Amino acid sequence: MGRQPDAAEALRKLDAAFAKESPRLCKELNARDPTTVLGLATNLWPGARQAKVTGVMRERLLIGATGFSPIREELAYPFEPPLESVEEVPKRFAALRGEALRPAFDVIAIPLVFMATSLLGAHFTTWHIFAWVRALARYLFRGYASAVMELCVNFMFAAHAAEAAYAGALAHSLGLDARSVMGWTLRTFLAGVGALGRLTRLANTTTLPGYEKCGVKY
Repeated sequence: MGRQPDAAEALRKLDAAFAKESPRLCKELNARDPTTVLGLATNLWPGARQAKVTGVMRERLLIGATGFSPIREELAYPFEPPLESVEEVPKRFAALRGEALRPAFDVIAIPLVFMATSLLGAHFTTWHIFAWVRALARYLFRGYASAVMELCVNFMFAAHAAEAAYAGALAHSLGLDARSVMGWTLRTFLAGVGALGRLTRLANTTTLPGYEKCGVKY
């Protein structure tokens, strides 16, 4: 019977320790690896452009983030399993780097992939589903439709190949493993700036400035 109250008391003490150390931990994590902070923020909210740790709790990491507008979003990244001590924070945060920088797409990737698929399908197949692309090319370019489509396809391949090579080099410079480097390279080849845009934001991370809230009040 006495064990349950003891466990609850231990958790209260642990929460109190995190409340006390949270401001210090925020400053350390933001200074140590702002790239991971932004990566975690974009996993929760793809529109994040800048981010900053605003609180460290036993069960979650609190992150403040902004996108294109100055409106700030409060995000919460769960610790699974919950932390067992304040001293565990740096190790657990470092372990999240791979997850934070995993290959991903921006929202803009969807229309880009659709456009590329339509262009390739119209050029290399006779499928009726792509007839509208061929009709549009004939309307816009008349007798030059075939040549223009071939030029667009060649340009798309060249541009995406160059972007993919740059993405691979950028991912490697971030210290990612071979699987992640390959993932970013392939996704960028498929979606172009739809994947490269997110990677370049992570590589050129700047910590969200002037965030007045740091630490958690219990």
